[in-house]
Formats: sequence, structure tokens, C-alpha cells
Amino acid sequence: MPLVDIDSLPDDARVWVFGSERPLDDASATRLLGVVDQYLSRWAAHGEPLTSARSWRDDRFLTIAVDQRTAGASGCSIDALFRQLQTLERELGVSIVGGGRIFYRDA
Repeated sequence: MPLVDIDSLPDDARVWVFGSERPLDDASATRLLGVVDQYLSRWAAHGEPLTSARSWRDDRFLTIAVDQRTAGASGCSIDALFRQLQTLERELGVSIVGGGRIFYRDA
């Protein structure tokens, strides 16, 4: 499913905010966002595409959100997202998921 603008998601969207341990340079940020965009465009839960969005702020904060009204993210789909981000951590040599820097909001 194509990504939507994060500001178009409802207030009760499920949101994760990941903070990188350091600001990313342009090349690393481009790589991170390219992989994340590709992943989110095919992100699904139990075969149902998820309506999702992401934003990137201050060279270090990645926000990912999903509209739970169309199809809710399942435990397995969330685990798969985290595994993808952990792969990117290793590739980029920066902690994004680890280190307890995950901010979470659930409606």
C-alpha cells in the first residue's frame, strides 16, 4: 500500500518514535529512509496491507505510524518492522532501536 502523509493519519494512529544515538549524515539518512519507505509500502498484518506513514526530523528521529482503523498492526508485523530496523542499525553502524530510545504512543 502506498505511504500516506503522516499528518493525514487520525489522532488515534499507533505511533513509534525511534531516536538515533547520533545524527545521521545525508547518505545514511537517505539509505535509512529508502529502505523504510520500501518496507512500509508492503507492510502487512495477516495479509492485510497497513496504511502507514513515516517522518524524519532533526537528522535523528524516525517516526512510524499506522492507521489502526483500516487494518491493525499485529505482533508479528511489529516484530518484522523492528527486525528490519535492526538490520539497518547493523548496516549503518548506529543504534536506532536499541538503547531504550523508543518512544511509543497507543490510542
